Amino acid sequence: TVFDAISESEKSSHGMTLERMKKLCSKIELGKKYKQQLIDSYDIDDAALEAEVDKDEYRQYDIQYYSVSYKTKDEDGNSVAVSESEQTALIEKLDALKQRTENGEDFEALIDEEEESEISFSGSEPEGVYKANTEFSDTVTNVIYAMANEELSDIIKDEESGCYYLIKMLDNNSTEAYEKQVKAKIESAESVQFTKDYEENMYPEYAPKYREQAWEQIYVGSTFTIAE
Repeated sequence: TVFDAISESEKSSHGMTLERMKKLCSKIELGKKYKQQLIDSYDIDDAALEAEVDKDEYRQYDIQYYSVSYKTKDEDGNSVAVSESEQTALIEKLDALKQRTENGEDFEALIDEEEESEISFSGSEPEGVYKANTEFSDTVTNVIYAMANEELSDIIKDEESGCYYLIKMLDNNSTEAYEKQVKAKIESAESVQFTKDYEENMYPEYAPKYREQAWEQIYVGSTFTIAE
């Protein structure tokens, strides 16, 4: 429990008992419920805020991919492309992975985790790509946005990143990014309204009181928090 995780010295220095901890947690939960009740009472048009989020910009494409860099460093430390023959060899390695997938092998397991390889895998968790925020270049995203589910791309040469890519499309119409953006927009509006309500209506009703004797119980340099 949270109480058990606090050291005995912390409990002693802050005068924290299990009963006080229970009361504190109850107050925190009560405060959360009261805050949510206030938020629910505000005249916030969730549907209007949702309509402001562009579905196309936040349409998410879940992918997995293999990539390999075709750049190296010269004697002066500058990034330069490897030879044409070396690039051809890299393309052939990625193409071999594509062929193995098309022959029925699991795309995630084409390279053993303990195997040393210049080819990198994006990971078992899908990577979500969407127009509003992506680190991929136009060269790569133009391919991604045109792919069907379960489709494998051709080998893509991306001059911006200096890499070759082999991409698999898992879901070309995920709503995850869209839903997160809608939620963030609504929560932002709620936060603004609550802050205004607090500053204009609640805070003026509760004038702070200072008790000199309370300072005797404060120990500088030692704090603890209660995790939610």
